[in-house]
Amino acid sequence: MKKIALTLSLFALSTVSFAGCFTIDYSCGGGTYYCSQENDTMDQIHQDIQDIDKFICG
Repeated sequence: MKKIALTLSLFALSTVSFAGCFTIDYSCGGGTYYCSQENDTMDQIHQDIQDIDKFICG
C-alpha cells in the first residue's frame, strides 16, 4: 500500500507546477542557486538541472 501511495505522490509531483529556489551541486564540483519558473513542473526542473550540469561540466 505504501508503494502505491508513493508512486501516486511522485506522479502528482511530476504534473503539478512548482516554483521555488534551491541549491544544486554540479557533478564536476561546485554548484549554484537555481530558481525555477512559476509554471515549471518537476520534470521540467529536472531537465533544466541536467542541461545546466552538462553545459558546465561538459
